[in-house]
Amino acid sequence: MSASSSEKGLGLSMVLFGVAIVVIVVIKTAVGALTSPPPADMSDAAVAERIAPVGQMNTGEPIAAAAPAPAASGSTAPRSGEEIYNTVCMACHANGVAGAPKFGDAEQWAPRIAKGIDGLMHSALNGLNAMPARGTCANCSDDELKAAIEFMVSKSGGESAAAPAAAEAPAAAPAPAAEPAPVAAVEAPAAEAAAGRSGDAIYHAACFVCHATGAAGAPLFGNAEQWAPRIAKGMDGLMHSALNGLNAMPPRGTCADCTDAELQGAIQYMVDNSK
Repeated sequence: MSASSSEKGLGLSMVLFGVAIVVIVVIKTAVGALTSPPPADMSDAAVAERIAPVGQMNTGEPIAAAAPAPAASGSTAPRSGEEIYNTVCMACHANGVAGAPKFGDAEQWAPRIAKGIDGLMHSALNGLNAMPARGTCANCSDDELKAAIEFMVSKSGGESAAAPAAAEAPAAAPAPAAEPAPVAAVEAPAAEAAAGRSGDAIYHAACFVCHATGAAGAPLFGNAEQWAPRIAKGMDGLMHSALNGLNAMPPRGTCADCTDAELQGAIQYMVDNSK
């Protein structure tokens, strides 16, 4: 009886041991299947790709470099001379304001044309009499200013301003302004322009051309009587006139690069000094 029980216990132990071994093998196989990387692709194409050299030496014809991608256009095309004239220059040249030679008047333009393009560009870039530096167009490039000059010359009795004047033809002095401008033009530096120029700066860079002399019917700076009916309009009315133009004043008052806030600052500056 005792021997039989022992044999049964030993047999059971062996069965349990075998089951444990099977379970361990199954678990190990399952875990290995989950964690092992997939088998490598052993096809001819895959093997050839894996053993291909990292570089190649060209011993034949030179290989043309790929054409670079065109740069994105971040700047606009330069404006035409006619566009610059209609945006800025016409404020004075359309009616001969402040001694400016009148557009289309060959007699007035003749002595200017005699200077040649270099002389005309010097006057435009540096200012002359009542005309401030760059002719109130602070955002015009030199090429755009030159194009505007050539446009006015071509419409005022000159074929082209490009040819230099004859040495024996001295340039006549331009007609003086009705009254001397009280201040010189001041160009706002780029950093100041980016931050927003003051009303004082805008007035002395653009507005003073007409308002300092009362040219073309502009209310004279500091004249309370002339400004009274304008001030009565309120700021909204004054801004409407400045933005859209009024009588001889073109839209934005010849300051095409002024923001609305800068124009309002210039108006407020003139109002404060003309009460």
